[in-house]
Amino acid sequence: DAAFEKQLFSMNKKGEVSGVVETSFGYHIIQLDDMKSANVDSFEAKKSELLKAAQQQEIDNLFYEKSEQLATLAYENDQALQPAADALGLKIQNTGMFTRAGGVGVAANETVRKAVFTDAVLKEGRNSEVIELAKNHILVVRVNEHQPAKAMSLEEVRPYVEMALKAEKAHQK
Repeated sequence: DAAFEKQLFSMNKKGEVSGVVETSFGYHIIQLDDMKSANVDSFEAKKSELLKAAQQQEIDNLFYEKSEQLATLAYENDQALQPAADALGLKIQNTGMFTRAGGVGVAANETVRKAVFTDAVLKEGRNSEVIELAKNHILVVRVNEHQPAKAMSLEEVRPYVEMALKAEKAHQK
């Protein structure tokens, strides 16, 4: 209300109390609790900050758009990654073999390993859903080759058994 604003902005000391002010909402007594400077930075002073914020917003919007496209293409062509890669200009990358317990590169990420070992991805050979590794870092995985877990042969186990026995003897001594 104009009468309220006129009275408020005419006050200039903290703690100052106005007289009765009549507005269309009723009668008011105003107490000024705090004042803040109206210093406003110039456009030139804020220009680079605003430009960076606008560019980041544009990047975020583009990333969101592309991630939605990736999710759609990976779902619609769930038996291959190449159509999604071609449509978005992406490169398909391969990892080495890894287990449920660990791996190297992206396979070191538990979320990736969990996605790979789902029935849809592992047994049915489908693409995973989009996996978010970090802000603005996503991927879709699929299995090229799967080797089921198997018992190790005596020759494969021998070095581990020998190390365990040596460690046990050393501990006893």
